[in-house]
Amino acid sequence: DLIEEVARLYGYGRITATYPVGVLIQDNISEPGIRDQVINAASGFGLDEVLTYSFTGEGSFDKLRISQDSPLRSVLKIQNPLRLEQQVMRTTLLPGLMDAVAYNYHRKLVDLGLFEVGAVFIPQQAGQIPEERQHLGIIACGKTDAGWRGTGEERDYYYVKGIIEGILGMLGMEELTFEKYTDFPALHPGRSARILYGKEELGYLGELHPQVLTNYDLPLRAVVCELDLKKAALFIKQQLLFRPISRYPGINRDLALVVPISVPAAQVQKVIYGTGGDLLKKCQLFDVYYGDQVPEGYRSLAYSLLYQSPDHTLTDEEVAGIHDAIIEALAKEVGAHLR
Repeated sequence: DLIEEVARLYGYGRITATYPVGVLIQDNISEPGIRDQVINAASGFGLDEVLTYSFTGEGSFDKLRISQDSPLRSVLKIQNPLRLEQQVMRTTLLPGLMDAVAYNYHRKLVDLGLFEVGAVFIPQQAGQIPEERQHLGIIACGKTDAGWRGTGEERDYYYVKGIIEGILGMLGMEELTFEKYTDFPALHPGRSARILYGKEELGYLGELHPQVLTNYDLPLRAVVCELDLKKAALFIKQQLLFRPISRYPGINRDLALVVPISVPAAQVQKVIYGTGGDLLKKCQLFDVYYGDQVPEGYRSLAYSLLYQSPDHTLTDEEVAGIHDAIIEALAKEVGAHLR
């Protein structure tokens, strides 16, 4: 009340308007520190957390079609295992997640979205303790809860991909790349990808190979993902920078391209961002088309581009110049042309 009286006597019109100042405390960004953040984020995306055993059986590697010379087969053996199915320390979260899905499926629970954050154990030289690395594992199948819309969303490749982008985006890692991945036999060779941040491989994402599902007696389709959180912790920004939201309207442009099938969509997007500069705020793929109107060996990719400036309203001429430069760069670097 006293402050209000002083302000009234002084004159409200003489007081300069200022924004309130708040203090932001950044969470711990070490590997243990991001564990809780990842768990909270995954739960927020509607996944259910599971805790599986830290040991598994060598037979699990056979069921997952993992080759004998795979690094995942380099395991620590337990001297006195209680069961053959639990005789080695795990090097991947996948066996435990597969067992969890199989257990639930055979009890009539077919719509599942499960995740686990846990340690995998990497053997070192003789006499040294193993290296423990925190991993995030996700497995999804069936549909999400129907809710008020009446129909649930398919838990497919793109559903899990969106969750991964969301979780890592919360940690400040937004520029992810998904590249074709055929080196992991547990995954379908045409429906899998390695997850990259810059040039560093963080993990994999893909649909399980049909033979793996048969080995677990699962007549369904399932998508899995595994991320190395220790690697991810290295790329989380030490300081978060905040910029004010632009007060000026953006300009949307669609870009429909005819692109060789051999060129990944991620490579096209990389060229677009690299040429668009600071005024290109967003590039999103919204349509993929194969058909009679596209030459054999090609496909159509349609992108939505958002241009926006932080300090002025863009003109059509400014946007047209950048847009034309992007089209020219795409033709030169990936052999794409307008549809």
